[in-house]
Amino acid sequence: MSILFSCTNRSCERNLRANDDSSGKTLNCPACGRSVVVPPPRPVQEWLNGQGLELFEKSVMNGAVLMHNAARDGNCAAMAYLLARGMEVSAKANNGVAPMHLAALNGHVEALKWLKAHGGNIADTDDDGETPMHCAARTGQAQAMCWLQAAGAAINSKTINGDEPIHFAAAHANGDVISCLKILGADINARGGEGLSPTHVAVMHDNYDALSRLNSLGANVNIKNDQGFYPMDSAIANGNLPLIRWFRAQNAKCSL
Repeated sequence: MSILFSCTNRSCERNLRANDDSSGKTLNCPACGRSVVVPPPRPVQEWLNGQGLELFEKSVMNGAVLMHNAARDGNCAAMAYLLARGMEVSAKANNGVAPMHLAALNGHVEALKWLKAHGGNIADTDDDGETPMHCAARTGQAQAMCWLQAAGAAINSKTINGDEPIHFAAAHANGDVISCLKILGADINARGGEGLSPTHVAVMHDNYDALSRLNSLGANVNIKNDQGFYPMDSAIANGNLPLIRWFRAQNAKCSL
């Protein structure tokens, strides 16, 4: 496909044509010689119009720029245009989040591929030490996790607090994501922040599906955290009778 546009020189205004892959680049008008920026394709322009940000403008809420939004939406054509205009593929928002994080969080594998091919870092960390793999695990994006690992991302990377992707999955995702992480090499008994295991985390977040899958995969229900508490202790502290009964059925220990 091609893009039709006009020279910006008012004394010329010659009709010009360029390929889609020239979007955002400059060319010289053959009639007057003026440098003209090739506009984005119509779908990209419509997307830009709906973002509420000017080129290179940062969001007042979180410091994100248009490259973040394009990665969030999996819009590779928009990212290509923004890169041609000089925007960085690893731009950081106020919290250190890069476009790669948002692509992983939303499961946009093609966007992840595009970002890596254009200099994005699959091991990039935000201010809390979270990597794109953590983001994918948080929202249960199994395909994104598989691609990231195949591309060289660590499955057991730790945040500043010591949490691994499987801790994020235990808190927020389902059992299938836990199984996927186990297949990819995650430690189902990994000790994260405060010595919490994925089983501890699943109980704390009432994530029954993740807890059941961890158990079926052989996770230790009698592992202690740094304070000496077992996973069952959280169920007792919260008065969660179904979970207490479940733990008793597993012959689990408690210290309360």
